[in-house]
Amino acid sequence: FVPTMGSATRATKRQKQQHLQEKIPASCDPAEEDTPSVFSSDEEIPTICIPIEEEVQAAVNNVNGEKPSRPDDVLAELRAGNKRFVAGKSAIKPLSPSDKKALTAGQTPTVAVLSCADSRVPVELVFDMGPGEIFVARNAGNVYCPATAATLDYGVKNLGLKLIVVMGHQCCGAVNAAQLSAEQIAGLTPPLVDLLNGIKRGLSSNSVIADITDSKEKDQEAVITNVKAQVASMLDNPVIKEATAEGMVKVVGAFYEIETGVVHFL
Repeated sequence: FVPTMGSATRATKRQKQQHLQEKIPASCDPAEEDTPSVFSSDEEIPTICIPIEEEVQAAVNNVNGEKPSRPDDVLAELRAGNKRFVAGKSAIKPLSPSDKKALTAGQTPTVAVLSCADSRVPVELVFDMGPGEIFVARNAGNVYCPATAATLDYGVKNLGLKLIVVMGHQCCGAVNAAQLSAEQIAGLTPPLVDLLNGIKRGLSSNSVIADITDSKEKDQEAVITNVKAQVASMLDNPVIKEATAEGMVKVVGAFYEIETGVVHFL
């Protein structure tokens, strides 16, 4: 015998749903957020958040708990996480409902990774880190462009980043395409032409690439050259330059080897 839902039961269910909807406002007042803007000294970036109930406060404390304060300590955490990933001993566990809700309280990552958009480069997995731990910016060829510059400026100024990693990877299609002739690149879409020509200019600083005959070695040399070019461009940014000069932020390059899972820091 399976009981049916009577009118009283349905009414009770509607009352509970209405009660839950009334408890959660659409957003919090942005004026209550004391977050300085990196884009303007007169305006603040609007913030949408969800109130955190007492039962998830412990999870909030865990997510936003004590974290490394020195760039080298953050880098050491990345190295350790990558070693776990390579060994198949990742420590990241599925998030509980409380963990997920705790993430709505905000983010406090200590590291940013400028990575390629390639689907074979899962940044958080590679470093054995979970949601809220890495501030990630991605595009084809891990290029430092206006969009990624704005993203990382925000991370340094508003999130208190300690480390920025520019990570290229084995078999990068964008870096390979940037080695095509100017005529071949010119036939592509305008945005892609701009991106590839930008990478191409960085590669031109290394005359050794063209002389390498081994395909794997050539690929690695080209990707690393591109990473170094993007790091150099980043260090010309006044925000990044000031933060690194004060020792608050460190910028490093890295090469991700897809076939082994190893991240080689440069």
